Amino acid sequence: MAAHSAAISCPLSIKNCINELSNEHLIIEVLDRKMLPKEIMDRNDIDGLLDGIPPNTQINMPKIYGYKELAAATEYFSNARLLGEGALGQVFKATLDGNDVVIKRLKRIRPENTLKEMKFLGLVRHPYLVKVIGYCSEGANRVLVSEFVPNRTLTYHLHGEYILDWSKRINIAIHSAKGLEYLHENCKPKVLHGYLKTNNILLDDNFIPKIADFGLHDFLPDRIFSTRVSTGSLFYADIDQQKLSEKSDVYFFGIILLELISGREYIVNGFPILYWAEDLIKQALDNGEYTNLVDSRLQEEYEKEEMIRMIYCVAASVYKPPRFRPNISKIVQVLEGRMPWSIIWGENDNAFLNSLSTP
Repeated sequence: MAAHSAAISCPLSIKNCINELSNEHLIIEVLDRKMLPKEIMDRNDIDGLLDGIPPNTQINMPKIYGYKELAAATEYFSNARLLGEGALGQVFKATLDGNDVVIKRLKRIRPENTLKEMKFLGLVRHPYLVKVIGYCSEGANRVLVSEFVPNRTLTYHLHGEYILDWSKRINIAIHSAKGLEYLHENCKPKVLHGYLKTNNILLDDNFIPKIADFGLHDFLPDRIFSTRVSTGSLFYADIDQQKLSEKSDVYFFGIILLELISGREYIVNGFPILYWAEDLIKQALDNGEYTNLVDSRLQEEYEKEEMIRMIYCVAASVYKPPRFRPNISKIVQVLEGRMPWSIIWGENDNAFLNSLSTP
C-alpha cells in the first residue's frame, strides 16, 4: 500500500465484499500513517470495523450529508449547476463547507446495499483517484459528494482546441495507470473501475490526472448494466469479453493510451479507433514506422522510446484476448521504462493483430 495514502482496502465488487468481509482483512491506514491494531481489522461489517478506533484517531471517513443540504447547495438541482448527465445520474457543481465539490445524484440504481457501497467508496484514498468526501442516503435518495477537480477532463484537453504536449500525455498515462493499479493491486479484494474513458480522467491545474467514477458499476441494475456493456453505449465495450474484470479495465485503458498517441477520439469515421489503428500498429511493431499513428499536432516533439513503449502497451492491452493481457502493474512498469516491452509483447504476439473483427 502506498505510504502516502490513507485508505481502507476495498472490493473488486463492492457488493461481493459486503458479503465476504468475514473472509477478508480490511486494512485502514490512518492519517498519521500508523496502521490500526490487528484485532480491528477482522470485522464483518464496515461500521463494526471502526468501533474499536480510539476517539483521538483521525481517519478519512466520508461525511454524511442531509438531502436538504445537498439540494440547497445545488439550488435544488437546477440546470444552472448541472455539469452533465450519464447512465448513473446527474452531476452538479456546488459549494459545501467552503469548498467546491461535485454532487452526483444517482438514479436507476440497485437499492440494496447502496449505503454500505457508498461508505466504501468514501474510504478509498489515492493521489490519482478522485476523492469521494461524503454521501447521502435518505429514503430513496442516493447522492455522492466528491472533490472538485478544476481543469476539466482529458477529453476536453486532448480532443479540443488545446494541444496537449507529449510530456503531459506521458505523465497523464503513467499517473492514471498508477491510480488504476492502486484499485487492482492495493485494494483487497480488488476494485474494478468499469467506466474507464477519457471523460472520467479529470485534470488538476498542474495536469495531474485523477480517475473519477471508479466502482460505480455496482450501482447499476444487472438489466441496464448488461445492455450497456454489450452495446458499448456507456463506455468502450470489450468485444472479446463483454463483461467486466480487471482485464477489461486494462482494455479500456489501452484505448485511452491509443487516444493519447493519436489525438483521435474513440470513434473515427464512424468506426472504433481500434479499426483505424490496426494496420498502423502492425507497421509500428513490424518496422518501427509509426509516423501516421502519432498525432501530427505533436510535430514529432516526443521521446521516441516513450512513444514505442506506449504503442506496445496499446497492442498488449487491446489486441490480446483477456487471458493473455498483462495486468496493469506491468503496463505501469513498461510505461515508466522499468520493464522492457518484450515482457508484455512477445515475438509471436503479432498474430493477435490479425484476429480483430467487427462486432
